[in-house]
Amino acid sequence: MLSEDNIEKLRLQKRFAGPIYSISNAQRHEHLIDNNITRLLTRFKTMTDRPMDIYYAWEIMNVDMMTEFTFGQPYGAIEKGSDDDHMANMDRTVMEHSKAEDEGQQLRPCLHNDMHQLSRSNSEFILTWSFRLSITNLGAGVDTMSWTLAAVIVGIGMSPKANARVRAEMDAAIQAGSVIKGVPVSYNEAVKLPYLQACIHEALRLWPNVAISLPRIVPKAGIEIYGYYVPGGYTVGMQSKQLAIDDRIFAAEPESFRPERFLDADKAQLSDMTTRNLSFGGPSRKCPGKNVAWLSMSKVLASLWVDKKIFRNDADREQFIYAVLSVLSDNGRIKFNLTDYQFRLLFSRRPNGRFVATLVAMRGGIIEAKIEPSDDGKTQAEACRAFKKHVEERLHELLTTVPDVGAISSVSGPSSASRQSAVPSRNTPGQIQLRSGQDLPPAYAKKG
Repeated sequence: MLSEDNIEKLRLQKRFAGPIYSISNAQRHEHLIDNNITRLLTRFKTMTDRPMDIYYAWEIMNVDMMTEFTFGQPYGAIEKGSDDDHMANMDRTVMEHSKAEDEGQQLRPCLHNDMHQLSRSNSEFILTWSFRLSITNLGAGVDTMSWTLAAVIVGIGMSPKANARVRAEMDAAIQAGSVIKGVPVSYNEAVKLPYLQACIHEALRLWPNVAISLPRIVPKAGIEIYGYYVPGGYTVGMQSKQLAIDDRIFAAEPESFRPERFLDADKAQLSDMTTRNLSFGGPSRKCPGKNVAWLSMSKVLASLWVDKKIFRNDADREQFIYAVLSVLSDNGRIKFNLTDYQFRLLFSRRPNGRFVATLVAMRGGIIEAKIEPSDDGKTQAEACRAFKKHVEERLHELLTTVPDVGAISSVSGPSSASRQSAVPSRNTPGQIQLRSGQDLPPAYAKKG
C-alpha cells in the first residue's frame, strides 16, 4: 500500500485489510509481542549500568517482534544480538509459510495467517496482496518503530520533568496492581497511562519517523498552493516536520519536547493536533499498520519503565538527534535526508562488520556520501574520521545553498527523469526558485 498510486485499488486493499490491522485483531496476537518484550528485558539484565545503542536494541527487538507477530515465529535477532540482514530472507519466509498453510499444516495464529485466510475466502483480496503486506510489516515497521521508541526514551531522558512524571505514573500503576514488575504490560493497561501516551505523541510530532517529503500527484486541472499554480501531473510534497513545528497547530514551544501539550489541549485542539501529525500519513493515506505499531510501542515502553530507570548517558545535553536519517547500504553508499541545520553524526559498527552512520537534520535536501570499506586496513576510528570529514564538507556546501523550508518543500515534474525540487527563496519571500538557481518554469508563476 505504501507506494500504491491507484486510489481505487488502495481503497479496496484498506477495506479488506482494515479489520486485520484493527486494535481488536492485534490484541488477539498480543501474546506474540509479550514473548519478545520478555526476551529483550532478559537481555537488558545483562547490560545494567552500561551505556547502550538504544536504537539498535529496539531494532533487534522489532525484527523479532514483527517476524513473530506476522509469521508466528521470531527471527532470533535478540539472542544473536544482530538483525543480520533479516530482510534478505523474507520472500522465502512468506512463501514457505503460505505453502504450509495451503497444505493444511497447523500453524501458530498470526497476522499472515489472517491475511492468507482472507485471500482464500474472498477472491477480491488476491494472494499477492497478503505476500506484499506481510513483507511491508517488516520493511516499513521495524525501522520506524525502532526510531520512535528511541525518540521517546531520549525525549523523556533529556527532560527531568518528563522523566519524573513517567516514573510517578508507573509507580502509581504498580501500587494499584494494574501492572506487575517482570510481566509485560497489557495494551489495555498501557493506554491508561496518559502521560506515557502523550510522550509517544510528542516524540512522533517532534522527531517524525519518516522525515522525507510526502508526495502527492497534482490533479489534471492543476492546483493553487499558497498563491502558486502547479500544473496537473506534477508531484508536490512536504515533510511532516513542517507542520509539527507550527505553533498555530501545536501551541507554544513547538520545537521543545513538551508532552503536556497533548494533555492540556481541549477536545477540538487535540483532534486538530492528532490529525495534522503526519507520522502515520494523512487521512486518506493513513498507514494501515498504525494500530499494530501503537499497540506494540505502548506495551514495550510501559513494560520497560515498570522496573527500569532510564537516563541519558550524555554530558552534552544540548546536542540531540532531531529527525530520522539513513543507514549504510551494502554497496557502501549512504543517502541522507537532511532535516535541520543543527546536525550530528553518530557512528557504530554492526556485528556484520558494516559501519552505520546517522546524520541529524531538518531543512530539506539530499546528500550522498561514501564510507571507507571496512576491509581496507583502516581502523574503525580512522574510517569514521575520514567519512565524517567528507560528510561535513558536503553538508556545509549544501546548507549554504539550500533556502528555508516554506509552504511547498518540493515540486517535481511528471517525468521522473527530469525531477527538479523547488522551495521558496530565503532572500526573496514569496518567490520560488529551483535548487540549481535557475528560474522556475512559467507553470509555477505566482498568481495575481
